[in-house]
Parts: sequence; C-alpha cells; structure tokens
Amino acid sequence: MICLKEQFRQFRHQTQEEIKRLKEENKQLKEENKKLKEEFQQFRHQTQEEIKQLKEENKQLKEENKKLKEEFQQLWPQTQEEIKRLM
Repeated sequence: MICLKEQFRQFRHQTQEEIKRLKEENKQLKEENKKLKEEFQQFRHQTQEEIKQLKEENKQLKEENKKLKEEFQQLWPQTQEEIKRLM
C-alpha cells in the first residue's frame, strides 16, 4: 500500500501536469480565438465594402434606367408618327 505522503506526491504531480496542459490548451485557444476574430473583422470589412459598391452600382443603374425610360417616352410618339407617315 502506498503511504499517504506518496499518494499526495503523485496527486500533486498529476495536478501540476493537468494545470500545465490546461494552461497550454488555453493559450492555444486564445491564439485561435484572436485569429478568428481578425478573420471575421476582415470578412466583415470586405462584405461591407462589397455592399457599398453594389448599392452604388444599383443607384447608377436605376438612374440610367430612368433616363432610358424618359428617352423612350420622348421617342415613342415620334416613332409612331414616322410609322404613320410612312404607311
């Protein structure tokens, strides 16, 4: 039978090893967490830039569409007149 002193020494050693292992694991997890946060921030920034660009493109296309509709509305009566004249 192992004496209490030896049991305590073994327990202490196991505990210290477990603490050491957990500290190392925590360190790795913190590093991974930091990396993931940075990647997420970068992704978020890129996504916001893409959204901004798409909104601007959408706005320009709407303006162009409006101008084309106005041009069509102006030309359509003239075209009908021309068709009638040619018939």
